[in-house]
Amino acid sequence: MHRSGTSALTRTPNILGAFLPDDQVLPAAPDNPTGYWEHTGLIRAHERFFAENGTFTYGPVEPWPEQVWSSPASEILQADLLDILRRDFVDRANWIAKEPRVCRLLPAWLPLFPHIDVDPSFVLMFRDPLEVAASLRSREDMPGEVSHWLWLAHVLE
Repeated sequence: MHRSGTSALTRTPNILGAFLPDDQVLPAAPDNPTGYWEHTGLIRAHERFFAENGTFTYGPVEPWPEQVWSSPASEILQADLLDILRRDFVDRANWIAKEPRVCRLLPAWLPLFPHIDVDPSFVLMFRDPLEVAASLRSREDMPGEVSHWLWLAHVLE
């Protein structure tokens, strides 16, 4: 979930040698001065998928209907992700692809790994939802009830 410490969690193995395409990550900003470490191509692909399905990152948090994963939008997302992974990641032995929405879009991601001969490992970051809500309220003036539902959707999905 956004504002949960995923940037620090990503940067740590990167410092220890795991590959992260530094030239393609979201730049640092005042609310995250050491950087987000999120691949901009992954962000764009995810945002297109959310938009194609009539929602957005902070939109409704109901579970995705099962048919969304066999939709044309899902096929486009998977093709985009596969291109990005092949171009920017898979030629490295140990790499990190961080984008908090992966947990909400995992059904689109999982079928890709056999195509690139990758046995993935996932690291889940948990932060107290009250702390996440406080951070989102400070950064985006997001109401607590919205951030709590969003946190829950990220954790459950």
